[in-house]
Amino acid sequence: MAKLKPLDVLGKEEVRSLEEDVKERLLELAVSQTGIPRERWVIRDLLPSDLGLSTDEWKFDYTSANAYNTVIDTTVPDRKFIVIFGIAILDPAPVATVIKFKEAADIKDVIEIEDLLVKREPEGYLEEPIEYEQKDKVKIEIYATATKTGEKIVLKGYIAELKGETITV
Repeated sequence: MAKLKPLDVLGKEEVRSLEEDVKERLLELAVSQTGIPRERWVIRDLLPSDLGLSTDEWKFDYTSANAYNTVIDTTVPDRKFIVIFGIAILDPAPVATVIKFKEAADIKDVIEIEDLLVKREPEGYLEEPIEYEQKDKVKIEIYATATKTGEKIVLKGYIAELKGETITV
């Protein structure tokens, strides 16, 4: 089970460096898998809709208490690549304690997020970002201690896609 490095421990410069490394890794992944030159790719912030959520707001619903709830179950489209590198809890009274990232049935990582709740800024970064390649089956489960509608947890990440699909320039 991986732990998050809290924002207050890392500092802004280390976070900025991590984000630049993630962007570079995403470009390398896209170019190596597709053969399409770097100049044709754009890196943008990951949106909730990129992971199959119905709105562009990071909100999750839990129908089962003291259990894992599947909050995302989607497939990465062809010629898109995703990296998740951090988690921020925006909810004032969260019930989530663990996030499990899967690719189909395989577990990529399990992140305990309760430690963030005691921080002034409940935001943390993964030592090893989670990558999803084109056509990967993304399944994300959150362990919740109670049922809840609309818990605000941000999955910080980037998506690589060809220019013109979302961003034209």
